[in-house]
Amino acid sequence: MWRPLYGSCQGAYHFYQFLLETLTNLGFTVSNADEALFYKFNSDDTYLVLGAATDDFTIVVDSDPTANRFLDEFEKQVELVHLGQITWLLGTTVTRNLTNHTISLRQEAYIDQICTRFGLQNAQSVLTLLPPGIDLSLGLEHVLLKILSASERKTYREVIGSLMYLSVMTCPDVTYAVSTLSQHLENPSITHLEFM
Repeated sequence: MWRPLYGSCQGAYHFYQFLLETLTNLGFTVSNADEALFYKFNSDDTYLVLGAATDDFTIVVDSDPTANRFLDEFEKQVELVHLGQITWLLGTTVTRNLTNHTISLRQEAYIDQICTRFGLQNAQSVLTLLPPGIDLSLGLEHVLLKILSASERKTYREVIGSLMYLSVMTCPDVTYAVSTLSQHLENPSITHLEFM
């Protein structure tokens, strides 16, 4: 199994086929929404949801005994390294409060990385990133006609891409601004860059 995973162009495909067969044999169903998500609902009202990111798995279960039963079965098929309760997933800090039945997601490290990468460590925070309904089309009097250079356009696109990931994961409050500014990726002016 290791050769197809790490030694060929088709590695991910072969590993997924192995994973699909193994989890199907253990009674899991593949989600229609995402082929990397598997679920299993048992007749005794126990459930297990498994998300796969290549060879990293995140498991959501109704209880520890259900998790332990599954892990015992799964470990007969693959070698596992148990990392315990989830605290970090895809660059996101996960904090669980069992008393209040809440889960909090934060991307502080990712935000700091973006700020450092693009020299925004001293940027001031604002409550409203862009006024609602703002039109930033070129040719309007409040949009400067000075088009960014090729290197500035590249940086502009990198910032937008970084912010898109952030808006999808943990900061939906920046989605409107990112969406509006991303409409000008081809010919951004200095005005578009100033809104970032």
